[in-house]
Amino acid sequence: MKEIDLKSIIIKNGCTQVEFSIKADVGLATINRICNDADYNPCLRIKNKIRNALIGLDFITESDWEIVA
Repeated sequence: MKEIDLKSIIIKNGCTQVEFSIKADVGLATINRICNDADYNPCLRIKNKIRNALIGLDFITESDWEIVA
């Protein structure tokens, strides 16, 4: 997922992949793949869940990330 570095963002904010997957309502395997496979491109529904969770948790602002459909 090229839009953001999810792994760095969740680590910087003191969150684990497990905690973030629960908060984003996205499977842990998917979060792990996004964090560790730069070529993985999840579907738009998953990207939106991640984006909304990051914004809701104040990890990013809306202007930090725009989803390219």
